[in-house]
Amino acid sequence: MPHMHPPAPHLHVPEPLRRVAARFALAGLLNTALGFSVILGLEFGLGFAPAAANLGGFLAGWITSYVLNRRMVFRTTQGHASTAWRYLAVVAAAFAANQAMLRLTPAVLHALGDPLPPVVAALFAQLSGMACYTGLVFVLCRVWVFAHRPAAAPNPR
Repeated sequence: MPHMHPPAPHLHVPEPLRRVAARFALAGLLNTALGFSVILGLEFGLGFAPAAANLGGFLAGWITSYVLNRRMVFRTTQGHASTAWRYLAVVAAAFAANQAMLRLTPAVLHALGDPLPPVVAALFAQLSGMACYTGLVFVLCRVWVFAHRPAAAPNPR
């Protein structure tokens, strides 16, 4: 049996997907709890309008999500200057995809003859949008926002 050497310190060994996905799920649960608490506090504690409370919850959620994903989930050492704008672009694109799913799902269900009761169809549309948002954020954060980037090679000059 050949002797296996550990990887050289300069080589990046990707972490198993299931570990990263488990941390992503935990971060999502923490973030959801915080965002929902902010919404409830703003609307029912401070009397904000529902839309304003929702916006406050989402803003708190996006900031918390960025920090949790950067530090806990993907464990990047890259600076904020290189990751924050990419993260903002990803959540904006994922939110747009979520909104598209909210419009597309009822149209597809209608084309299929409206097989679901209206409340179930609305719930299905929301869950479809959430799945689309979550999937896009995870994949794009893993491959683009917080992806390992090797250090630049020294200039041979």
